[in-house]
Amino acid sequence: MPRISSKYQVTLPVESLAAAGLKAGDDVSIEADGPDTIVVRRAPRDVDRALGIFDGLYEPGYLDRLLQRRACVSACVLDTDVVIAALDRADAHHRSAARALTRMVQAEVPLLLSLINYAEALVRPAEQAPALRAAVSAIDALGIRLIAPTPAIARDAARLRGANISLADGFALATARAHDATVASFDRRVRPALRSAGTKLEPAFR
Repeated sequence: MPRISSKYQVTLPVESLAAAGLKAGDDVSIEADGPDTIVVRRAPRDVDRALGIFDGLYEPGYLDRLLQRRACVSACVLDTDVVIAALDRADAHHRSAARALTRMVQAEVPLLLSLINYAEALVRPAEQAPALRAAVSAIDALGIRLIAPTPAIARDAARLRGANISLADGFALATARAHDATVASFDRRVRPALRSAGTKLEPAFR
């Protein structure tokens, strides 16, 4: 049986706390409820203190501009050739890729990359451990989000393979379809396939 200590402390039984829905870290109020009775309740939220903590921090029109910006920004799926061009300054498309990715990063466009295209882009760097580490670090620094293919994306990629594109390109397009995103690619075979896939080329690559 719990006992009140010399410091007026008491340990509450875990079973009683669990039955009351209380757990470690919860704020509680403790009140006397007549002789020999003390009631422990979850403390009410301090709503009044939370409301109105700022005075004019969000200037007029802030929310409208935020919503408009969200509506204009859609994600972009990167094809393997764009990643390679961005990483290798000797690539013929390096300057175009670097310029386009810089604009998208500054505009906070979410950059997506299928794990299939990620692996394809790392094939050559993987021949040397330092090069592989550098490539992985660079892709991470760009804030590129890696997308694991779902069974549905894999089936869609297999269908898109019939549009005379590689299977890896099929995964890029299928990933874009699944995430309602645009596609960034320099591949001339991929661009015609975008129409049949119902996806669009990222404006920065037009």
